[in-house]
Amino acid sequence: MEREKQGRGAAFDNILHRRTEQALAQKQAEFAEEHSLDSNEALISYVRSCADKLGHTPNPGEIIGGDMILRRFGSWEAVMCCCALGKPGPMPELRNCRLYREEKKRQLELWQAEKRQKEARKHRRKKKAEENPEKDR
Repeated sequence: MEREKQGRGAAFDNILHRRTEQALAQKQAEFAEEHSLDSNEALISYVRSCADKLGHTPNPGEIIGGDMILRRFGSWEAVMCCCALGKPGPMPELRNCRLYREEKKRQLELWQAEKRQKEARKHRRKKKAEENPEKDR
């Protein structure tokens, strides 16, 4: 029994991980599209605000839009120089990034809401079938 629970837990964690990665990829694409015409100064201001929120100098993978900003400036070192920020520490593993953890939490909440909606629909169908048994025949 315990082994079954662990298996479902690992499977669910993989599903949640995929959903989180997909959501982050979508946010990255949306950021790139929405901010492609932003001035360099606006992007620098954005990176500084991200650094303030994180409490440290970010790596490009720690913020939405980091890859697009890196491409715009040519290197992350150039971005950091323009932002007057120090060199970032080593890039943490994706699952350890604040960005990932926050999105994973959001994806879990969305999954739970979807599950509740599915259960409510199932309950309504069952109740309707009990009220109108002739329609099933």
